[in-house]
Amino acid sequence: MAPVPRRLGAGNRLADAREILVETALGEKLPSFFTTGAYARYLMDS
Repeated sequence: MAPVPRRLGAGNRLADAREILVETALGEKLPSFFTTGAYARYLMDS
């Protein structure tokens, strides 16, 4: 994974995407939609 951020350049949201994936896929409860957490985070960051 180390080369990916360099290829994407500055301002990428790879760390955010990884965090959302870990929270949803490895959390105690699997959400109905993986996008719900990502969308909520996106709206908060806008």
